[in-house]
Order: sequence, then C-alpha cells, then structure tokens
Amino acid sequence: MIGSGAFSFLYRGILEENGKFVAIKVLKLQVRGASKSFLTKCEALRHIKHRNLVKLLTTCSSIDYQGNDFKALIYEYMANDYLHHQSGTPLTHCDIKPNNVLLDEDFVAHLGDFGLARSSYLSSLSIHVCAEYATGNTFSTYGDVYSYRILLLETFTGRSPTDEIFKDGLNLHDFVKRAIPEQVKNVSDPKLVYDEMGRLIRNNKTIECLTLIFQVGIACSVESAKDRMDIANVVNELNVIKDAFLRN
Repeated sequence: MIGSGAFSFLYRGILEENGKFVAIKVLKLQVRGASKSFLTKCEALRHIKHRNLVKLLTTCSSIDYQGNDFKALIYEYMANDYLHHQSGTPLTHCDIKPNNVLLDEDFVAHLGDFGLARSSYLSSLSIHVCAEYATGNTFSTYGDVYSYRILLLETFTGRSPTDEIFKDGLNLHDFVKRAIPEQVKNVSDPKLVYDEMGRLIRNNKTIECLTLIFQVGIACSVESAKDRMDIANVVNELNVIKDAFLRN
C-alpha cells in the first residue's frame, strides 16, 4: 500500500504478463458515496483522453475473498510520486491539489483523480476549492484556476493551507500577499533560498522568479471567479518566468 484517501486505498501492483507496475485504487465501499464516485470516475474517463491525465487502464467490479463487494481502478503507475484549452472540450478537474499531481519517470506531471471530485466534493469539501463550489454553483474552469493558485502557493512556500501558523484569520493567500515583494524570501520554501549550510543564496534572480510566481498565484484567486487569471495566461506567464530563470 502506498497511500490512502477518503474514498480509497492505493496500492502498487505488478502485471503478471509483462512485469509492468500499475497503481490500484481500491475503493472503501463502506464509505458513503464511494460506489457513486466509482461510477462517476468510469463515466468521466470513458469519454476523455489527455496526455496529462493519469491513464486509467481498466476497472474491476467483483467480490473479494470474504464475499464482500470489491471495486478498483487500475492506472498507469507514476514512478515519482494543459488544462482546459488544448483538449477540444474544456475540462474541469474540481480538486487540484499537490496530492493529485503525480510525476512519471521523466518527471512529467499528470493529474490524478479526474472525475472523482464531482460526486464527492460536498461530503468532503477540499480546502483547495473555491467559495462558489461550497455554495453549490456549477463546476467551471474558474474553480480549477483557484485551486491551481493554492497548488502554486503550497509548492513554492512549502506550507499547507492547514499549517498551524494559519489562525486568527490568517491564510496562505494573505501570508504570501503580505510578503510581496520585500519579504518573499521569508515566505518561500527554505530549500529554494538557503543552501545546505543555512546560508541565504545570494541570487536575486531566484527571488525575482519566486516573486513573479507568487504574483501569478495571487492573481488566480481573486474573489470574483470571472476576474481570475485565465489558465492560458497562467501557462504563458509561468513559461516566461521559467525561460528567464534558465537563461540566468
């Protein structure tokens, strides 16, 4: 077993015929909503193919050795444990967060749990989703943009939205926003701005890039959904930041 979530256990397995590793998500059928989430997932992935979604290889609906119902989803295994615009029909994931971003052997990112959040988000509302989902509004790409903001801020600060420092009204968004631009090094993941001896890395380009990334994250999370940065613009901005960093 390599992981566990609200609706499932995750195992690594090996296919006998070719020795290939697979990820096996076994649903916790005793949990309310798990069976519905299984059907929703199958229906969603039956119609959708995308190079950055974890590929569903097959499903299993049977009886286990104790005679209990058994349902599982078998995926490509991501060895290292384009949204919306490039797939024809716009896709909404509804639960973008670090735990759902998996890296393959080449460190290419893939999104997992696509389709699962639609049936379960009300019963276990993620802190990564926007306010309009909590009030029952229709799923939209704007909600994914909001969740992507949290993912960016979590990744580059190294802090979870549930970190113990976030209390008395302080949240991850405000924590970062207040630090831009003068105190960016103080809210960044220490591994990005300090060396192994604990000394500040004297690299202004690193701080400049982190500042720009945090600004993108903040722009993705304005309260009005339609005022959030479009995901295509997010990708463009991040590519510009990456290119500038690599040139230096």
